[in-house]
Amino acid sequence: MIEMLLPERMRPVRLASPEHLGKPLLEHFAQARRRMGRAAWLSSPIGLLALLPSIFTLEVFDRVIFRQGFSTLVALLAGVAVALIVEWTLRRRRSANLREAGALIDWGLSSTLLDKMLGQPLRTLEDRPAASWVALFRDVGAVRTLLTGPVVQSLFDLPLAVFAIVIVGLVALPVLPVVLGMVCVFAAMAWWFADEVKQGKVAELQQARSLDMFTAEMCRARESVKALAQHESVAAQWKTGYEQWLAESFSRGSEMEETKELTHSLLIASSIVITATGAVAVANQWMSIGGLIAANMLAIKAISPIATLSGAWRQLAQSIEAARRLDKVFAQPSETGSAGVSLPRPKGAMTLDEVSFRYDEQSEPVFKKVSLTLAPAQFYSVVGKNGVGKSTLLKLVTGLYRPDEGRVLIDEYDLQQFSRHETASWIATLSQNVYFLDGTIADQLRRAAPEITDEQIVKACKLTGVHSFISRLPQGYATVMREGGRTLSAGVRRKIALAQVLLRNPAVLVLDEPTNDLDHMSELQLIASLRLIAKMRTVIVVTHSAELVASSDVALAVSGDGDVQVMTPVQALGAYFSPPKAEKKPVQAAPSPLEPSLGVVGPDLGLATAVPGELH
Repeated sequence: MIEMLLPERMRPVRLASPEHLGKPLLEHFAQARRRMGRAAWLSSPIGLLALLPSIFTLEVFDRVIFRQGFSTLVALLAGVAVALIVEWTLRRRRSANLREAGALIDWGLSSTLLDKMLGQPLRTLEDRPAASWVALFRDVGAVRTLLTGPVVQSLFDLPLAVFAIVIVGLVALPVLPVVLGMVCVFAAMAWWFADEVKQGKVAELQQARSLDMFTAEMCRARESVKALAQHESVAAQWKTGYEQWLAESFSRGSEMEETKELTHSLLIASSIVITATGAVAVANQWMSIGGLIAANMLAIKAISPIATLSGAWRQLAQSIEAARRLDKVFAQPSETGSAGVSLPRPKGAMTLDEVSFRYDEQSEPVFKKVSLTLAPAQFYSVVGKNGVGKSTLLKLVTGLYRPDEGRVLIDEYDLQQFSRHETASWIATLSQNVYFLDGTIADQLRRAAPEITDEQIVKACKLTGVHSFISRLPQGYATVMREGGRTLSAGVRRKIALAQVLLRNPAVLVLDEPTNDLDHMSELQLIASLRLIAKMRTVIVVTHSAELVASSDVALAVSGDGDVQVMTPVQALGAYFSPPKAEKKPVQAAPSPLEPSLGVVGPDLGLATAVPGELH
């Protein structure tokens, strides 16, 4: 990826057409390349101007001191002052170009990584821990640091080293072999300490990433750690990882310190050797004292960029490794794009045609050649034991999972042809685990459908039974939810999430354990609301609630052996629930909360005009 900053003719063949990076990122690379090119061109005059203090010193000793040329001194001072102002201006421009290039790459990489992450199929997202995605965003910072840090600065200053050596040959030829020898020594040392770049690995960084990911997981699980008194075992695991990282970091840090000290000592030795050699040359009148002093200053200018590189290999190695990880993520396939044609709103019929699915090649199939037809405007309950694949079935129906074989259709449309956004506009789903991003309750609801009105928000919340609770909060719908809404009870969070789903005005409503965390009265109210919604929409619910199964029209039993059976609710209650609950009971104890407050309200919540019925 970093090679994309090189001119096109200098890039590796594998990057001849890097479509996986995306057009926006390639444009950011192009803009950054132009700015880095300007910075590189500015480095040449900066390098020349940086040599003027050495020439000034030479002239002061050779012309001013020995010849009493004070008028010459005034002229030299004026010239140097002008040169320093020009150099300062050019350095500012170079730094600005590098900062802009870094910002462009940072923004391009971060935004592309975010789009790539959100555009990944759910199974791909589930294969990578959440903390791993956070670490990838940190990798963006590592790449940016490479582009604006000491490595690039040293590379840009290499012309300065060439200019310095040329001037040493002109004003102090006897010490030129010494300067060239020291440059070779530092170049060899830089190559020797480039081991991590040559090997392509940074063990310390890998351990630090693993430790960061475990720390993030530990923070998320803090309630469970406390509740189950896991302090000692968790702390022991964290400390073990930290000790391993610290040991590796200490070892690498020691190497870097040794390199730094060796570089410092060699710089002093260089000055001593140059001074001694120059003293002999001055004594033999092969060069002047001014030439000797200038040669010392120029030697430091020639050696410094190479010496800096010898201590920057770790940063370069980390940045290269970070770029490889990002490049690997960018190369992964994204979900299907837009269908490109506006299609009429489906009625809500769902069809599974010879669907087979397994999580990986080593595991047993969850479903084998399953065929189902779900009629529109029906209330379906999905039952079965824990771990048999009920939630997996819902993810196949909603398009979150793609079947290994067979097709999933809504009406006559195969779901695979649609983007996630298009599918979600027809099929809304409430997952088993509810999590909210930071924001007010109103913000959470508007994220589901930005064009909805306040009236529709209130109707949806009344339908799920959460409006009265929100109204009693001091800030009402402006209450801020943080850390996934942890300050609210699990039942309230689930009701808010259900309101989000309803606001999308879907043709098919898919719910995974919606009555979890609800009290009995809230459960009965929800069932009454779902029956009302099912008069116009297809409702599919995974549940372990006997009351909800009893209120459904059709039960789908997931057997766990790869099949799904269609049953009546009475058959499902007899097969999966205890005998006392086997009798189907009408849900009349808790009418929908809409009935007493709003009268007869259609199950579309007044969203028919607010949410488009067409797929774009």
